[in-house]
Amino acid sequence: MFPVAARGKRTLVHRFFGALGPGLITGAADDDPSGIGTYAVAGASLGYSTLWTALVTYPMMAAVQFTCAKIGMVSGVGLAGVLSQRYPRPLVYTAVSALFLANSINAGADIGAIAAAINLHMPAADIDETPRCRKIADFALTFNLLPDRADTEQKCNGNRNQQAD
Repeated sequence: MFPVAARGKRTLVHRFFGALGPGLITGAADDDPSGIGTYAVAGASLGYSTLWTALVTYPMMAAVQFTCAKIGMVSGVGLAGVLSQRYPRPLVYTAVSALFLANSINAGADIGAIAAAINLHMPAADIDETPRCRKIADFALTFNLLPDRADTEQKCNGNRNQQAD
């Protein structure tokens, strides 16, 4: 993915992303559609009145993320692996089932937030002649292909510039 300077040596980009470690993933994990929708609604309805809670909750969130990252780095296994090493099997099944349930609910909330965002762009009253599913599919396809097209154009322009040299 990234160019390696020489055998065994890592480039500046490798060292930079290596230093970020699991913090980058865990930090980005909460930026899902349902989270952004929740933050937008809370900000629109409450303004800055609940901002003080960030001072209380941030240290707790940081501690949980740090602890989870350390457990994963030290043990080399995930949540179920660590629990199965230390606790009885029924507790492990309960924890994994609760995690599965929470992830399923979160996925449903993400789909609901995506549907609400699509409804902002295409209200139900505007959809007369074309079925709603077709409009949503066209919308999703367009936004999934845009980055690929931009990347392809950049690569083509880069090839033209190299040929001109």
